Amino acid sequence: MSIATTHPKILWEPGAPLPRGLRMSEDDFLEWAKDIRAEWVEGEVIVMAPANFEHTDINLWLLNLLSLYVQRKDLGIVGFDFYVHLHVSRLHVFAFYA
Repeated sequence: MSIATTHPKILWEPGAPLPRGLRMSEDDFLEWAKDIRAEWVEGEVIVMAPANFEHTDINLWLLNLLSLYVQRKDLGIVGFDFYVHLHVSRLHVFAFYA
């Protein structure tokens, strides 16, 4: 079956090797990746490795720290591990590191 199928769930199930360069539409990705930690970048699917205990522990600590700060300053809410849609191409997003 072609990687460019409109039914990407048929292509890959958790535990099976993921073909490199898997591409699909954003709508197909949203349907396909409900229970999979993955990113969709300009049509390409990038599956993330599962988090280990140390990663999860640090993530929880940072989430709690940030949540306390945001609550005390009445800045809104803090969330994690949710869908984010950027309306600009990654070619137009710049990051500066000190």
